[in-house]
Amino acid sequence: RMVSQGGVGFLITLYLVDIHDLSPAELGGFMMISSAGMTLVVRFGGRMADRWSSRWPVMIGLLMQTLVSLTLARLPEHVSIWSVALAIGFSGMGAGFMQAASHRAVMGSVSQSKIGAASGLYHMLRFVGSVVGTALSGVALQHYLDAALPTIEAYQTVFFMFAGFPALGVLVGFGLRESEAASR
Repeated sequence: RMVSQGGVGFLITLYLVDIHDLSPAELGGFMMISSAGMTLVVRFGGRMADRWSSRWPVMIGLLMQTLVSLTLARLPEHVSIWSVALAIGFSGMGAGFMQAASHRAVMGSVSQSKIGAASGLYHMLRFVGSVVGTALSGVALQHYLDAALPTIEAYQTVFFMFAGFPALGVLVGFGLRESEAASR
């Protein structure tokens, strides 16, 4: 999840500047759209996880992230900036849908005596995923630009590549099981 979010989050800022020529102030406004989408949905995703299990909100969120990356990979160069804003909002909603549910699944499976260590490890892995995603997106984008791909095609290729991470997460999500403590 975090490899994809880190990579796409970094890539979208570059895309908005390189392809849509946004100013720093406009870019800041656009980057708030994802957080707004997450804020709107995170409580609902958590409630869903409490009611049924964490598996479905996590898988729905990952599927939403996959669809956003695939959409960004298909957008033409002169697409309306509002289409991009919609994709950014949908990405934030996907992240919000799975955030509370994934935390619940991980922390609910740990004994009370080890919850601090587990929380530290879980968050460290989240941050490592984000850093790896950011670095990977920058390296991949530069690779395709150095290969003389047109700028829009370089971005589309990397967005397509990043669709694979949450898609893999959806497949792994079928194996997500929760302990009895988490499902109460």
